[in-house]
Amino acid sequence: MINKPCPFCGAGADSIDRERGLNRFILKCACGLVFSKRVNSWGEMFAAWNTRPRIETPATAQPVPTPAPAPAMPAAEPATT
Repeated sequence: MINKPCPFCGAGADSIDRERGLNRFILKCACGLVFSKRVNSWGEMFAAWNTRPRIETPATAQPVPTPAPAPAMPAAEPATT
């Protein structure tokens, strides 16, 4: 059973297919996302979809810390001749 929505558009899977002989299960979304996984059962496929890594979006992304400025270089002394 699919519990999580598409990470890009928020909809559910549009179609679910299986490539026989390869144990490849494929979930397709209307937005164009294709999620393919080689597993032994539909249950493993749904578990893989539901436990996929979290994808950061602009709304959830944390700002990158700004590095401290480098110390200023000492002024060069005038050349004497």
